[in-house]
Amino acid sequence: MVTRRFKAGCLITLLVFVSIVVGFFLGIAVAKGIAKKKEDPTFWNEAAIKQLEKLHPTDIQRERFKTLVGGAVDELTVVRNETITSVQTILMRVLADLDKELTPEQHEQFEKMKPKAADMSLDLLKKTRKKD
Repeated sequence: MVTRRFKAGCLITLLVFVSIVVGFFLGIAVAKGIAKKKEDPTFWNEAAIKQLEKLHPTDIQRERFKTLVGGAVDELTVVRNETITSVQTILMRVLADLDKELTPEQHEQFEKMKPKAADMSLDLLKKTRKKD
């Protein structure tokens, strides 16, 4: 016969287990959201201004800071886009060079393995780096 205490213990254990699993997946979702937000140039601007607010700037300084940070963020956005383009160019060149070295059987398998042009970005490099 199953006692009430045993049932309560099982339910509490189940509740703890479910809470851990849900918390784990929510944590992953939040971390992905934060990482995605950090890629947004408007976040860079807001984060820099927020840090500069710790200096207690005057109104004139605050406006000047916004101008300077805004210009820097614009430059960084251009550099980021150029970097993504360069990465894609290098990856496409390497894939083409590798393709020349393959036998017909290897070529068939390689076509299945290699990423599509639309998938080639800095995100691809991040995923590859994490596997290493």
